[in-house]
Amino acid sequence: MTFIARNFPLHLFSFVWIFTFILYFLNPYGYDRVRPGTLLLLLLGNFSVILGFVISTLYFRRNKLTLFRHTPPATFPITFHFQNIQKLLWITTFISFLGILLMLKALTDFSGIKEYFANPIAARYAFVRSTGKVVSGWSILESLASYLINFNYLGCVLGGIILSAKPRKRLFAALPILVAFLVSLITFQRYFFLTCFSLWIFSLVSVSNILSEDERKKCLSRFFKIGGTLLLMFLSFSLLLMSVRIDIGENATVSKKITGLVVEYNYAYVTANIIALDKYLLDDRPERTGGKLFRDIKKWLARINLWDEDNISGPRYEFRHVGKSMLLNTYTYIRAFYAQFGSMGVLFLGFFWGFLGNMLFLSLQNRFSFTRVYLTNFFLYSYLMSFYDFALSNLALQLYMIAIIGFIEFGVYGSGYFYQFSKSAVK
Repeated sequence: MTFIARNFPLHLFSFVWIFTFILYFLNPYGYDRVRPGTLLLLLLGNFSVILGFVISTLYFRRNKLTLFRHTPPATFPITFHFQNIQKLLWITTFISFLGILLMLKALTDFSGIKEYFANPIAARYAFVRSTGKVVSGWSILESLASYLINFNYLGCVLGGIILSAKPRKRLFAALPILVAFLVSLITFQRYFFLTCFSLWIFSLVSVSNILSEDERKKCLSRFFKIGGTLLLMFLSFSLLLMSVRIDIGENATVSKKITGLVVEYNYAYVTANIIALDKYLLDDRPERTGGKLFRDIKKWLARINLWDEDNISGPRYEFRHVGKSMLLNTYTYIRAFYAQFGSMGVLFLGFFWGFLGNMLFLSLQNRFSFTRVYLTNFFLYSYLMSFYDFALSNLALQLYMIAIIGFIEFGVYGSGYFYQFSKSAVK
């Protein structure tokens, strides 16, 4: 178990792609097959990421790199001030809940309160289409709500830290999961819930790096038990949510038909992105370098007339036919790298992605901070969702969250307000 935790990024990424390829080759629904060249690109991309994991592990163990040596190493006991962490969790929960209220108001303002409650999914689809607008039709209320709700990401990190050392506080630590559940119910989508759940549960693995051997084993045991339980709950919630969306969206009234469609949708959600990538690679249209990576930054520049709105790519990719009547617009993490620099970008960016994420994870053994745990967890989440898309592509969100967490942790309170290293840990 300790070996798995010490090399967790490598094992997580490898498991995701082994599982994805097994389901792809089983192909129970008769979806299209991809070209050998696309499979080769996928294998080379995955090999580059794994090579980044291996090289960073060897480099770290040889040089004991801390990524900023001025901070005392936390390989010895660290004391958390849980009362102060709990206060901050209350604050982030309140801010996130305020964002939920603003989001609900934005939804009802857009479609009307009666229309929203009469058919919330239709209202959500219309609202989602409006959010693609950069300047014209842009809603400052919706943007404010999104930024406030994003505080829940910090709450997930804090909740996971509390859970790692205070298992009796698990109900309190689960407050961010409740917030994520409410957001998913309001917007009828799973992605935000899955992101928050991942950041929350990955904190157990990240924090285990700085615990003693006995505490680490208990923490990892908690990770598998609680993670497995919540994963089953998420799958049940996903089944219910997809059933409702299919029922309303496609008028599928027969329960057996709905169940079959839900199962197929989830199968496609995991595996058919490979097929969508193959269809995308058949398209020779040029890409704008940085089109997706810097989209949110360009949006704000356009709103203050410093960027041409016509030169900003859309918020979503084109839908591709993957077989039967199934359409997908997600192309695995490969698409984000390929769109920037082509095939060489898949190799070099994949290596850098694996190297940097694993270095962040390993460096938690020597340097601890909320900001570092947040970044580490998001890298882990990007490895988990690599079969789907590149979860780190929203650069503006990452810069915003790093600035917020760093300001709270080091500017407002100071790290000593939340945790302290033992004297024996100071060199």
